[in-house]
Amino acid sequence: MKRDNFLLTFLILIIVCTILLIPLYFTEAHYLEQEEEKKQIKNELQSTILIPHDIVFNFTDKLSKYTYSFVQNLTLSGLYGLEILFKTGGSLALSDTLKVKIVMEDRINISFTIDKLFQDSNIHSLTKSLYCENIGEEAKITIYFEGQCFIGKEGNLTLFKTINLYSYDILSLKTEKIISPDVIPHSISFSGNSFSKKTFSVKSFFNVENTNITKIKLNFTFNTNDFVSLERKITFQIGSNLTEKDFSSGLNTILLSLDCGSDLNILNISFTVGYSSDIIHLEDFSLSIEVEKEEETSKEREILEFKEWEGDKIDLTFDISILKNEQSSKELIINLNLSCGFEGATVTPYIEFRIISGIYTIYTGKVMSYEQSEEELIKINTYTYTYNKPLLVNFYAKLENSGKGQIFIYNSSNLTASKIPQMSSKGLFREVESEKNVYTPQLGAVILNYYDVFFNDYSLTIDYVFNLTFTLFTDYDEVFDRINVGITIGVNTSINKIFSKPGKISITEDVKIYQGYNEVKIKLTIYGSGTYVSLRNITYRLNPIKDFSFQDENQTISSVNIPLIKPPYTISLGISSILGQWVIGGVFARVFNSSKKKNKLSKNMKYKLEF
Repeated sequence: MKRDNFLLTFLILIIVCTILLIPLYFTEAHYLEQEEEKKQIKNELQSTILIPHDIVFNFTDKLSKYTYSFVQNLTLSGLYGLEILFKTGGSLALSDTLKVKIVMEDRINISFTIDKLFQDSNIHSLTKSLYCENIGEEAKITIYFEGQCFIGKEGNLTLFKTINLYSYDILSLKTEKIISPDVIPHSISFSGNSFSKKTFSVKSFFNVENTNITKIKLNFTFNTNDFVSLERKITFQIGSNLTEKDFSSGLNTILLSLDCGSDLNILNISFTVGYSSDIIHLEDFSLSIEVEKEEETSKEREILEFKEWEGDKIDLTFDISILKNEQSSKELIINLNLSCGFEGATVTPYIEFRIISGIYTIYTGKVMSYEQSEEELIKINTYTYTYNKPLLVNFYAKLENSGKGQIFIYNSSNLTASKIPQMSSKGLFREVESEKNVYTPQLGAVILNYYDVFFNDYSLTIDYVFNLTFTLFTDYDEVFDRINVGITIGVNTSINKIFSKPGKISITEDVKIYQGYNEVKIKLTIYGSGTYVSLRNITYRLNPIKDFSFQDENQTISSVNIPLIKPPYTISLGISSILGQWVIGGVFARVFNSSKKKNKLSKNMKYKLEF
C-alpha cells in the first residue's frame, strides 16, 4: 500500500515538473530565435568603423579645434547611412559652432553640426548619407572637431568609438515604373534661431537607366510639429536644377517636376526655417519618383513664348504686348504679374531684367538664384507715358562658367492699367484701399506695399501738405505691438513713423511736389503678435499749404465734453471773471450764514462784506 502511494506521488511530481519546464523551454527557444533574427538583421544592415577609443574634445570661449587620425581595414562600396553616437558636457556651444567632420581617404567628407537641442549631457545619434565607390583595406580616416562656447565658459564633446554604417539599395528608374528610394536620414530635429535662418538637408539616390528620361515627377510627403517661424522653405535640387517651395506645419505633400540626368542622380532636399524660437521636428519622410511624359508637362501650363540660351551670357528679349488691353490714354499706371520659368543652369547671384515700353526702360529688377524655378511670379508696379508702343521684357546676365538653359513666359501672366491722376489747383485725393484684413505671425511682421502715381502740371516746385489716414483694428489690442509706416513721394521725400496703438492713424508732413510724374510708395509693416488686423479707408491727400484743410465734409462729432465755464480769451478778461465770481460767491455765503443765525442776531444788525 505504501509502495503504491509512493509511485503515485512520484508520477504526479513528474507530471508537474513537465508542465513547468515545457513553457520555460519554449520561452528560451523563442528568445534564442529572436536574438538570432536580430543578429541576422544586424549583419545584413550594419558595418562599423571602430575608433581605437572614445574621443573627448574640449572647447573654450575661443574657437577650439582638434584632429584625430587612424587607419582601419574597410571594404565599402555603395550607399550607406553613417551614424555617430555622442554626448556633450559643460557649457553650451555658440550657435552652429560645434562641428564634427569625418574624412575618408582624403576624398569623402561627412559633416555634422551638433545643434544645441542635443547639448544636454545625454547620448544622442545623428545620421548622414555616405556614397562611395571603392574604399579598400587600410583606409585612412581623419576626424576633425571644432567648437566655441560663451565667454568664460568651457564645454566638451565625447564621440563614442563605434560609428555605425547602414547599407541602402539604390533603386533604378524605368519608363513605366514608380520607385520609392530611401531618404537619409529619415527625420531631422533642431532648435530654431530667433535672429537668423537655419538650413538642414537630407538626400536620396536613384539611377536612371534610360537616356531618354530627362524629367521626373516627385511626390514628397513629410510631417512637422506645430512651430512658429517667419520663413519656411524646402528646396529640391539635382545637379544645377533647383526648385523651391513653401511648407507648413503638419502633414505636407509636395508635387513637382524636376530635370534629371542619366546614371546616378543625387537628390538634395534642404529645409530652411528662419526666425523661430521653437524646436522644429521634421519626420516621416516619404519619396516616390516616376517618369514625367511630355504631354503631361504641356498640360500643366501653356507657354506664351520661350527662348533658349547657351554660353557665358544671357541676353533674351520677349514681346509681351499681347498682355495689354486697349486704352485710350498713353499715360497709365501698370500693374504687371509676369509668370515666367527658368530651366537649365542656375545663374548666380541673379539674372537682371528690364521692362521696356517703346524705347524707354520703365522698370528694372533681379531674379535671384533661388527664384529661378519652373514657375516664378514677378510682380511689377510702374507707369508709362508710351502705352501705345510695344511692351518688352529683357533678361540679361553674365556667367562665370558656360551653361545652357531656357526661359519661359506663361500665358497666366496678366497686366492691368489705370489712368494717371492729375493734380488740380485744390490738390489731390486718392483712396489706396477701402479694407484689408491680414493675420500677423506671433514673431515678425506682415508687410503691405502700395503704389500710386500722379502728374503735376504746375510750376517746377510747389509746397504741399501730405496727409495719410487709415483706421487700424485688432482682435486683441493688448498684444498688438506696432505698425511702421514708410512713405516715399517722388525721389526726395521719405517719411517714416511708428504707431504702437490701434485706432485712427494720421500722418501729416510738408512736402515738395515737382512738376511731372511723382510716384507714391507706401509700406506698412505690421507687428501684430499673432492677431488679426483690419485696415480700413487707407487714403492720402495733397493740398497746397495756402489751402491746407483736411476737414471731411461729412464729418460728425461723436461726443464733446463742454466745460461748465468756458475759458477766457484774454488775461484781463480772465482776471475780471475770477474777481466777479469771488464777489458773488462771498455775497451768497454771507447771506446763507446769516439766514441760519437770524434768530440769534439783532434785527438792526448790518451785513458787512469783506473782500
